[in-house]
Amino acid sequence: MQLGLNDDSKTIYLTDASQLMEVATMAHIARPTVEHDMSIGTNLYDVQLICDSLANEFDIGRDLWFTQARWTNLVRSYLDPELVTRFVKASREIYNKRGKDGVVTEMQFKSNKRSAKKHKWGNCLLSASYRGQVDSHIKPTLVFHSRVTYMGYISGLDIGLATVLAKYIAGRERLSDIGLIWKIDVSQVHAFKTLPWLYAHRNLLDYVLRLETPTALRIQKWHEMVLRYEKQGKPIDDELYGPLRRVRQIWYNSNNGILRPPNVINDLDFSKLEGLGVDYDM
Repeated sequence: MQLGLNDDSKTIYLTDASQLMEVATMAHIARPTVEHDMSIGTNLYDVQLICDSLANEFDIGRDLWFTQARWTNLVRSYLDPELVTRFVKASREIYNKRGKDGVVTEMQFKSNKRSAKKHKWGNCLLSASYRGQVDSHIKPTLVFHSRVTYMGYISGLDIGLATVLAKYIAGRERLSDIGLIWKIDVSQVHAFKTLPWLYAHRNLLDYVLRLETPTALRIQKWHEMVLRYEKQGKPIDDELYGPLRRVRQIWYNSNNGILRPPNVINDLDFSKLEGLGVDYDM
């Protein structure tokens, strides 16, 4: 089952993870009503994303304009190597021989330092659990719980984190064995941080620019600002607000064939997580 873009359900179900962010983001943007509306975006609460397989061809380089360093930063920010090692070892035991007994294991994501400008209200990613044995009546499943995610932006990396954990549990060739249930307290579409992804997919951008939903109108406002600054000849380097400068640069790059190198999630790993005691080549 794949939900249509105008479906009011806040549960998205797909067969694999490759288009999970796209479908969830576009469903949010297309909704005629939201649960909180701000100048920088809109919120939905208690969203759930589900896929049967964590095989994931999503490209964080071409789709989100992220560098490898951005992935490494997320991994180091949210994963404690000792906790990940313990979680993967326990999950492997459940995946291979104990899952049929109904055993479930869990891991807390690393707590980030709080400040007035970052993580003021707590972690974005909260916890993960694993259950299920291959070829048993209990399907191998990772369950993520998030306080908040930016749909159409960081959510692509969050789903990538689940894919790579599944790779360490089951091995690269068995990614399709493990499904995902992602429980999100606050799913936010940020009006201009979503633009780089839309700039990589002009068909979706064109669709959003024709909508009159609360989220689409917020996105259109920021896109119009990018176009206005471009028309006025305002130099990108003169943009003082870093996130908006990034958006303006990506708009320029996307119009001039300047793309990030491909970086497909299936090929990512935790090799930069110092102290990790497991590998995915089991």
